[in-house]
Amino acid sequence: MTNLIFSNIVGFFLVISLYILPFVIIIKIYYVFKRHEKRKDEMFEIEKQNAILLKKRIDEMSNRLSDIEKNLKEVD
Repeated sequence: MTNLIFSNIVGFFLVISLYILPFVIIIKIYYVFKRHEKRKDEMFEIEKQNAILLKKRIDEMSNRLSDIEKNLKEVD
């Protein structure tokens, strides 16, 4: 009798776990994709900031080059 109850309990938990396991896997996959999206957005923001800094540096160098050209024209 106890053997039958034990096997029924084990069978019940096995069936329940087979139903729950796919949901757990789907939830885990969802959170992995969510985290990946967050990292991608953070990387996009970093790249955007780097592009802005590079643009400022290029503008600054362009201004310096213009000043140098102007000084060279004055010397001639």
